[in-house]
Amino acid sequence: MKQWLVLFQKEMVECARNYKWIWIPLVFAVLGVIQPVMMYFLPDILEMSGSLPEGTIIQFPEPTAGQVMADTLGDFLTLGLLVLVLAFMGTIAAERAGGVAGMVLVKRVSFTSYVTAKWAAAALMTVAASVTGMLSAWYYTGQLIGPVPGAALAAGTFLMIVGLLLPVTLTVALSAALRSTGTIAFVTLLLTAVFSVVTSQFGSKMTWSPGKLGDYAAAAFTQGGWPDGIWPAVACSFICIAALLIAAVVIFRRKELVG
Repeated sequence: MKQWLVLFQKEMVECARNYKWIWIPLVFAVLGVIQPVMMYFLPDILEMSGSLPEGTIIQFPEPTAGQVMADTLGDFLTLGLLVLVLAFMGTIAAERAGGVAGMVLVKRVSFTSYVTAKWAAAALMTVAASVTGMLSAWYYTGQLIGPVPGAALAAGTFLMIVGLLLPVTLTVALSAALRSTGTIAFVTLLLTAVFSVVTSQFGSKMTWSPGKLGDYAAAAFTQGGWPDGIWPAVACSFICIAALLIAAVVIFRRKELVG
């Protein structure tokens, strides 16, 4: 356990040196602000644009706070996910390419500790960024649109975090298997997109799918609390995360022992 804590502390120091503790939560905070601010000022923006014929009257349905939060959630699960993948695609691959991984592992460091410490750092960063982004969206939505129930905020944030942890774990696993960071990012985003499309096509038969977590999180905001039927998808997500971590350790051990 002491060995793992040392490795985890090393990852935290690396994140601080690369300013990940600043810019990743900051990006999520900005994403959380954009949607409520844009929805609040959209009528004024269109009116000031001057591109509409004179006398044109546009009436927008007044957005609900829950719908604004659900729309903001989509930004987190797309742009936010892209930021996380780009931030952690080289978490193992870069150290392998630079020879740092070999220098660490030669000191009797276990492969399991090495991989899981890196995953834990990425997971903690994901949680911190998600909470920061959601709190920003919640505050500005409450100030500009209307109040959002605390239960909806808790449910939506939890489901979004779980939904982001799976592709982040996939990124770490691919980083243990591949050396090209570009390939790691491409494969992660491609598999995530394909999985989401397949889940949406067979949504009624795949209510247990991790790909439904985004829909469940959006439902939490529109319904104002914890939606029904979320736990099979949550359980399946954690099972997939555990399986990916085991696969990452096994593949990384084989590659390092052979190479």
